[in-house]
Amino acid sequence: MCLLFLPQTSSSCYKYPSVPSFSRSIFHPNTLISNLNKPLKQFSNQNKPDQTKSSTMADSLKNAANYVGDKFNEATAGASKEANKNVAKDSNASLGTRAEAAKDAASDKIDESKNSASAEGNKQAATH
Repeated sequence: MCLLFLPQTSSSCYKYPSVPSFSRSIFHPNTLISNLNKPLKQFSNQNKPDQTKSSTMADSLKNAANYVGDKFNEATAGASKEANKNVAKDSNASLGTRAEAAKDAASDKIDESKNSASAEGNKQAATH
């Protein structure tokens, strides 16, 4: 195939050896005209970077960061729960202080469980 807009004859045809044959064929006048008649949606995704791959990578990084944050919050809630349990068991503390500490320990236990579940979900999402 020749890359000329003149009628092809053996003397007027010049081959471009450094250009791959498929690129010569896409610029052939008949190919250009036939491509004009095709709907644009056929060409809309050509030569674009794979956006789903970068989106997936960003989501994985976000999930990994959320996992680390949830594990930190889980550890913080666990430490607070243990401290409140010790205050609730302390016989030297007033009854009101012990009751408040027991309530706070229960709340910290719920927070610890929520953060643990969220961390596990983020861990699974980051690895898949």
